[in-house]
Amino acid sequence: MATYRHDPDLEFLRHCHRDDLDLLVSVLICDPKDGLARITETLTYDPQYKKHKPNHPRYWDAIAAEVQTFGANSFATLLRWGKGVLYREILTDACDKMKVNYNNKSSVETIEMNLLMKILEK
Repeated sequence: MATYRHDPDLEFLRHCHRDDLDLLVSVLICDPKDGLARITETLTYDPQYKKHKPNHPRYWDAIAAEVQTFGANSFATLLRWGKGVLYREILTDACDKMKVNYNNKSSVETIEMNLLMKILEK
């Protein structure tokens, strides 16, 4: 099971409405292409998920932890005692893979906008 690392860029999840988190949770636990459960997902094993689903705001930190491990290397996550990587690293790795032009010192919001613009361009 994933352990949440404090991440200012994911703290907004605590304020999201259940409906706002529905899609994120479904993408984290199931592959949208075939609807099958992801092999590496751990969210559905989390006690808070089991107790409160589908009231996602009650376990927002477990969702954030799943995001952090979703964007990390599984072996490296094991070496970090179940902790993933911060959202900023996930975002910049995605930008690097997509060859997005961004300034590493920019805000997460600006980097996200650059990524979105690249996606729309393609």
